[in-house]
Amino acid sequence: MQNEVKISFLGDLMYYSLFLPNPPSTPLENISSLLNESDFVIANLECPISRNFGTGAHTTGRYRFVAPVQFAEAIKNAGVTHVSVANNHCLDQQFEGLLETMDALNEIDLPYIGGKRQKSDDGFCILKKNDIRVGIISSTYGTNAIENAQRLKFWQAPHLNLSQNQELSNPFTRFLYKQYYNLYLKLKWRTNREAESWFDRKEFSFSKRRKLAKDLQQMKKRGADFIVAYPHWGGQHRLTPMQSARELGLFFTKNGANAVIGHHEHLVQIAELTPNGLCAYCLGNTLGYHGIDQRDELRLANYSIILHLYLQRRSGGDISSRYSFSIAKCVANDDGHAVCHLLNDLIESASESAEREQLLRDQAFIYKRFTGQDIDNINRSAVEFPFPQN
Repeated sequence: MQNEVKISFLGDLMYYSLFLPNPPSTPLENISSLLNESDFVIANLECPISRNFGTGAHTTGRYRFVAPVQFAEAIKNAGVTHVSVANNHCLDQQFEGLLETMDALNEIDLPYIGGKRQKSDDGFCILKKNDIRVGIISSTYGTNAIENAQRLKFWQAPHLNLSQNQELSNPFTRFLYKQYYNLYLKLKWRTNREAESWFDRKEFSFSKRRKLAKDLQQMKKRGADFIVAYPHWGGQHRLTPMQSARELGLFFTKNGANAVIGHHEHLVQIAELTPNGLCAYCLGNTLGYHGIDQRDELRLANYSIILHLYLQRRSGGDISSRYSFSIAKCVANDDGHAVCHLLNDLIESASESAEREQLLRDQAFIYKRFTGQDIDNINRSAVEFPFPQN
């Protein structure tokens, strides 16, 4: 429509460099038709990008990611228009790797948010279409600093949107945590309680919250009609949002965000429509290996949500919003690469009735996980489900 804009949001796009030396050429090919129906598509790029991939110049390890430029080109060719570089893996190749990532993205003309190549740059963007302006800002809770030992110096910190201090930023606390963390875990496991990990810790920072608030205000001053916060937050593999994520979501909406759409937990979490706007706590992994090799009935981590935001300018000049969503599933292709499919397509192409019935049960499970409601009386063959109103 002439007075409408459609923006789609994906979850994490992960590239496991240690196991996959050759980039998949078409990781999002199977959902590209859907993505190309949108005016803008936002995704979290959960790995540094290197123009020197394969030269041996990178740090390696199970969770030290890096991907070649071809990977970024592939997701762009599939329809992704903007990526966030603010996530816990952005310093996997050190601070220089973050700068290299932004340089590589600039070269292929794939805009990014959450990072600043120059300190004077914006850490957000304002999308413009059909006389509608939409501000998008992203941030991350941390950078895996306790594992990769990459702690930003004071002159490096302005290059990344952080919502709090890096993990265990206090040296004394860091010392105690390293000395007694394993004992702490054993005690938690012995009492059958969920252990808090270092990446779950809250490292509150007034200065970083103040900077995010200023960016939200700046987007409003530049004419944004609608603002979306797109944070990397929470723990990992939790079924429900952490309290720190709920508090940060409230911070965003109180400071001008009309919607909050999160990622990082590696599985789908609930989305809630509140008087302050929509808060979707986690969309899951759009690309990733969690849940592919080993099925977890409780989490179904290889499923994700593609969330669609429709904005329309009414005759009176104000902006109306509505949401729909699609369910996607990651599977491994013949080369061992994770590729994303629309669940609707997998259901239709299922060759055996048992497989189809399992996919339908998964569809109902993920629908309820995301909306909090049963899928009854919904057209289950639809590519996009309308998000239910309260």
